[in-house]
Amino acid sequence: MLMFGFLETDSLSFKVCLDEDSLNSKAIALLLPKDCFLARYCRDNSIPFSLYLDSKSSFTNYLSEIVAHLNLGCEYVLCDSLYTASEVQGLVEKYVLDMKVLLLSTKDTLRQDIQSCLENGIDGLIDKACILPKA
Repeated sequence: MLMFGFLETDSLSFKVCLDEDSLNSKAIALLLPKDCFLARYCRDNSIPFSLYLDSKSSFTNYLSEIVAHLNLGCEYVLCDSLYTASEVQGLVEKYVLDMKVLLLSTKDTLRQDIQSCLENGIDGLIDKACILPKA
């Protein structure tokens, strides 16, 4: 199981990007489901990117967009909810995709979230603090 940003583990930095100008960062671009054009731009320009699914981004409502991001080379999918993480993890495993599903967590919920990830076969978790503020 992967764990980023907790208990002296390595950390990754992500930044929510809403346009091409915000992609020039050392942080991994974190895209929203509707931003498939940015995912293609990232792929075409060798910019690492990941997908952010918050509690408002229903897995079923954004299924086409999620699949598009996965096909464009998404490295990680960061999920706010265990339900969404489980749904995406199932998709990744069924089609043997080379990306990782991470559940967003906090220090206060770390133990519970680790247990949930283990029980549900989620690739790992990451501290919410690893998401940098929008520029």
